[in-house]
Amino acid sequence: MFYKKGLIGVMVLSVSVYVLYTYTSQDTFLINIQNESFKSSFKDGRYLVSGSKCKIPNFEPFNQDVISFHKQKEYMNCSNLPLLSFVAHDKNNYVLHINETAIAFYATLNLSCCYSYVSRFSANPNDFDKEVRMTKCTEFEKNVTVTEDIVYVECKNATNPKIYSNIHAIIRTENKTINKTKPTGNETHISVLLIGIDSVSRLSLIRSLPKTHSFLQEHEWLELRGYNKIGDNTFPNLMAILTGKNESKAYDTCVTPGKPFDNCNILWYDYRNLGYVTAYAEDEASINTFHFNKKGFNNTPTDYYLRPYLLANEKFLESVVVDSMKYCTGPETTGERILNVLRDFANTFAKYLYFGFFWMNSFSHNDINSVSRMDTKLYGLLDELVKSQVLNNTIVFFFSDHGIRFGTFRYSTSGWLEERLPFFYIYIPETFKKTYALYYDNLKINRDKLTTPYDFYMTLQDILAMTTQRYVVQPGNACPQCQSFFKPISNNRSCDDAAINEHWCTCLDYRPHPIDSKVISAAKYVITRIHSTIKSYGPKEYKKCQTYKYNKVLSSSISKDFYKNSSYLLVLFKTTPGSIFEATVGFETEQPNSFRLEGEVSRLDFYRTHSKCVDDSILKKYCYCR
Repeated sequence: MFYKKGLIGVMVLSVSVYVLYTYTSQDTFLINIQNESFKSSFKDGRYLVSGSKCKIPNFEPFNQDVISFHKQKEYMNCSNLPLLSFVAHDKNNYVLHINETAIAFYATLNLSCCYSYVSRFSANPNDFDKEVRMTKCTEFEKNVTVTEDIVYVECKNATNPKIYSNIHAIIRTENKTINKTKPTGNETHISVLLIGIDSVSRLSLIRSLPKTHSFLQEHEWLELRGYNKIGDNTFPNLMAILTGKNESKAYDTCVTPGKPFDNCNILWYDYRNLGYVTAYAEDEASINTFHFNKKGFNNTPTDYYLRPYLLANEKFLESVVVDSMKYCTGPETTGERILNVLRDFANTFAKYLYFGFFWMNSFSHNDINSVSRMDTKLYGLLDELVKSQVLNNTIVFFFSDHGIRFGTFRYSTSGWLEERLPFFYIYIPETFKKTYALYYDNLKINRDKLTTPYDFYMTLQDILAMTTQRYVVQPGNACPQCQSFFKPISNNRSCDDAAINEHWCTCLDYRPHPIDSKVISAAKYVITRIHSTIKSYGPKEYKKCQTYKYNKVLSSSISKDFYKNSSYLLVLFKTTPGSIFEATVGFETEQPNSFRLEGEVSRLDFYRTHSKCVDDSILKKYCYCR
């Protein structure tokens, strides 16, 4: 973000772009900014949110912007063979078994297997979240009792030294954990599950996950249709949920160079201190929320911390990369590994207080259609949890951080909106509906209000306050006026009220604007601000990056003034060398050529290969290496 190096815009309202692109080659776009194209995207002319200070358009999931990009993808198996090993709970023990019904698929002669334990390891005391190690492999026959949380299995036969390998995570109960999480008779029993999928908009879920979407509707999971992201990528949007801080404050208080997050006041610590069993799992280790150009944790942040398991999968098992993500690790999809751990955790602690945070990147992060491969698996898990009554005392938040952020779809009308409106569903158990009828009624009313991750933070605090009188809800740092989903949210709420920066706000009634001299001047102004940001990192870093030159504006749009006297342009433009940037630029009506940058600048092309010469995650976004 630009905040780090002094490029902070004035807090005003946002503006969008309504433009349809057809991608014809790497450097050429055919641009159509006709009003009819814009209007046809609307669903019956209605709005998702329609207040005096906020109007969020309600686009059709399959509008004309989307048709050429959408493709339903089939589930891809990571192995055509059944799994040869599994772990079962037997009384007070956990037993690793060889699946005897599967042996014939792997070997007809001299099958031999061994197991190892996996644990966190680092020679550097500040790098405990980067490495894992294995013990020596110990041979066993049909089964063996295992005593650690992560177990590696390897098998061979007479002709092949390795015919099978896999890793199992075990959610093992311990007396100290069970004793601390028994709810008392005087307190409400409400557990919490956060199930997240990276980069999936609300419309993308409808298009790409039809089985899952039908399930959510059939079982009356409540959708927050006006849930608006507050930052560019995963980190600011999840830190808002877990700490109540914006990205600037989160960096100031939690991201110390060379230091871990151990002293960061993350909400799961409050849950753990008040008797909840806690868990955190996130796949695709290199881009994890707390690890992408960050140090992670020295001490395990939750009772069940699955990063060592997921690191081990990537290190010791063969990976299959799909859409630049490790879709397969060994014989299982990486995403299903998260779902399986989630299932085990919820089942194991169904009668106790728990807080589980499970996040998936591996099948959704890089391509708008990738998530469709997992529709049946996601539907199956949610259906199983509901039907088994495991969730009878659990509130489930099923959500994303943002929509897809890169690529040609992102340049379209729908792409702009979808990036800012991730999907968000809430499962409320019947016991809660009866005990907290007013809260449930408020939640239903808030489905069509403007909501944010800051409100989510207040909601998670609210649940703790319902569970125990020992907890006192604290206002969020970034948005002191934000409040729980269970409290009434004003129909007159604006992006300012909700602490949403102008660049991310979806609330204004946007309209296309001609590409005139003012728009071109605004684009050139943004380029100077980008150069200023790069220069702020010092001459050594600045010399690594090429100097951008203006190429052309691809589109522009202008805000409709609801209650402010300023106007805002959102310009999408191309530079030389070939980067695609999008920026919100404010100006006063009396001074139309006096610009100010509102918030940060978005880069919409895939820039990973062009920014390898620098390490800083913010600088990477703006640098085009020489």
